[in-house]
Amino acid sequence: MTRHIALFLLIAGVATASTNEITVSTTVKVNKDAVQITRQSGSLLVQMAGKRYNTQTISLTTTNQFLTKGSVQSAGWCYMRNLETNATAQANISFDGGATTTMVFKAKEPALFRLNPDALVSNFTGAASSGSVDFEITVIED
Repeated sequence: MTRHIALFLLIAGVATASTNEITVSTTVKVNKDAVQITRQSGSLLVQMAGKRYNTQTISLTTTNQFLTKGSVQSAGWCYMRNLETNATAQANISFDGGATTTMVFKAKEPALFRLNPDALVSNFTGAASSGSVDFEITVIED
């Protein structure tokens, strides 16, 4: 039985005066036995009205802690990734202050998505399922 799952995410900001300063591209590929799926978004070009971004690595513990957007005034794109290599190191992300786990990141798993501009104001939190987990988050102003 062969199992292959690959997820590729790319996000880049370009500091120019052109209208498409952010390029977003995603690919997911599954190849297991008779199941073969490939989904590609192609490149999406997005205008970046702002100039700010915030990137940080947070050491998450089992206690929920707030994830911040730093100086970003209008959150647009968000890239997150569990930096741990230990297979049991899971990061749990919540959009309601920790009451419900909305997203789960196992070791090395990434995600790329557009945020509601108010999502990081007061209730965006993260916690490790056990021990501590180094977690990367980048928020790009839209």
